Amino acid sequence: MNQKNHLIGTFCVVTSPMMYGKLLIKDDNRYFHVQNTNKKARAMHGDVVEVEVMMEANKQNEQKKQQSKNVARIVRIVQDKKPKYLIGTFMLNSRETDDPKKILFRPRNKKFPLILIQKTQIPKNILQDEKLFLESLVIIKSIRWGEKRLPEAKIHRIIGIVGDLKAEQIGILIEHSVVEEFPESILERYERGKSRPQLRITDEEISKRKDLRDIQVFTVDPEGAGDLDDAVHCRRLNSYTLEVGVHIADVSFFVEPNSKLDVEARHRATSVYLVDRCIPMLPKILSECLCSLSAGEDKFAYSVIWNFSFLRKSNSQQNSRKEYLDIDECLSSVSKDFFENVNIFISSQWVGRSIIKPCVNLSYNKAQELLDGKIEPFDSSLIPVAKSLTELNFLSKLLRKIRQLSGARIESPENELNFVLDQSGNPLDVHRKVTLDAHLLVESLMVLANQTIAMIIFKSFPKNSILRRHPPPDLNQVQIVAQLCNDLGLTVDSSSLKSFHDSLLVLQKNLDPQIFNIIQQRLISSQSSAEYISTGDPELETDNFRHYDLNAQVYTHFTSPIRRYIDITVHKLLTASLSGLKLSKNNSIQEDILSLNLVPSNIGLKIICNHCNIKN
Repeated sequence: MNQKNHLIGTFCVVTSPMMYGKLLIKDDNRYFHVQNTNKKARAMHGDVVEVEVMMEANKQNEQKKQQSKNVARIVRIVQDKKPKYLIGTFMLNSRETDDPKKILFRPRNKKFPLILIQKTQIPKNILQDEKLFLESLVIIKSIRWGEKRLPEAKIHRIIGIVGDLKAEQIGILIEHSVVEEFPESILERYERGKSRPQLRITDEEISKRKDLRDIQVFTVDPEGAGDLDDAVHCRRLNSYTLEVGVHIADVSFFVEPNSKLDVEARHRATSVYLVDRCIPMLPKILSECLCSLSAGEDKFAYSVIWNFSFLRKSNSQQNSRKEYLDIDECLSSVSKDFFENVNIFISSQWVGRSIIKPCVNLSYNKAQELLDGKIEPFDSSLIPVAKSLTELNFLSKLLRKIRQLSGARIESPENELNFVLDQSGNPLDVHRKVTLDAHLLVESLMVLANQTIAMIIFKSFPKNSILRRHPPPDLNQVQIVAQLCNDLGLTVDSSSLKSFHDSLLVLQKNLDPQIFNIIQQRLISSQSSAEYISTGDPELETDNFRHYDLNAQVYTHFTSPIRRYIDITVHKLLTASLSGLKLSKNNSIQEDILSLNLVPSNIGLKIICNHCNIKN
């Protein structure tokens, strides 16, 4: 920008009313206290704005912990990001408005201001009944803010009464632009049409794939899940080597590029999981039938297969001889010290399209029972699966320990809740989700597969890849957490992110798990969220694509293509990479590749990333 004291960032409301907020600037950890008082540029939460810096905090004052702030005021709206819809309730008029022809609307999201609505839009029966007026659940649209004190909007729909379960669900879905029904043209093509996609599963296509149908592949998912998009296998090649595979539904084979279905899935971006049901990204004929990795059925997949061996760490730098460990010896050693003294060696890796035939679909609870040795006599066919799970569980623990020691975020208990509902969908009970070894097992393998695919596509297309970036926490926030530790009588070194991580490793060993979890959650809450990025985005101010939490130099999402559109796009990039397609001299994917619709352009990848970031 021309003016040195002007900046562009995202305006985020932190208090109500909306006269003040903070400015988030990409790749800039400075905090700006923003005045939202310019009547000709009145911003709402989420708008991209240009600000004029009026006062910048003195670094010396900051070090002395004096209350010095970076202060700025908004001079223009760069990008209007007002939501399409807002949910809320009517209010009785107060001193906030003196216009008898308008009433006040209070958004549930406190980051948005009171909004004026024309009385003529409200049904007479609601206006005449004060109780009904105050309890009506309302969706508004077409929000605009001129030079008046409050913005104005139109009523989109009055959906029911506050607290009614059905009305509340409808309101949440509309506010977030979630649509349940698919367009009729798509349903006609995929659900009811004569030319169903399964006709494309031909012997010719099977001959192009690695046939893995004789391998014992199985899925592990939540109870009752229908969209099964990942499966695993594990088998011993000899006493020292495990072959491990991750197999992901080949959704991109069925979703033709730029078809009506592709455009619809791109718009939805993700499946939406409510307490009582799932609103899928793809029609059920795909998400729960053609693509879902159901047991006993031939399924097209993208597979990642590794050969793992386990090495004892050498205490001597002079001793370079590799000491391979017998797998049975590894499985019989469960101490924490053992895991800290073993390394993993990947001797080979294969990635490509395959055809599989899962032998069983397990729930997490069932998989945990098999890990715990609870096999009923009538489940004797699951004995080989239980053996594979045991070997995968060992591998999972070792992968997590190695990641943690190398700098990845230390694991802490999940804060997810599970609800028990009656037949009408009303909640009866709630309990905290218990994280099982079976959950961690699957998660570890999926993380490894995502990381593997990220390295492949990034190597092939360094300027045309989609990655998942997670920035490190602001060191100032780390020092706040360190002060919390000091207040608890704990000693931590916050001089750098590495020293702080090493201090947490020590605390984890010696601290009550509940207290340690509080410290972890405080640190997590201060971090920025992970985001999808296009590596060719010219607006990126850094070429550091690292995922901080996982300590991965590059990372992507590949393993959930039934429920995430990003993964479908990554599958397209992988197909292009494995097909041997190269970059042109100007570091962009060649025009003939784009004409084949294998992958979007750089601009297309950026648009997909931004859209999916918002939807997620």
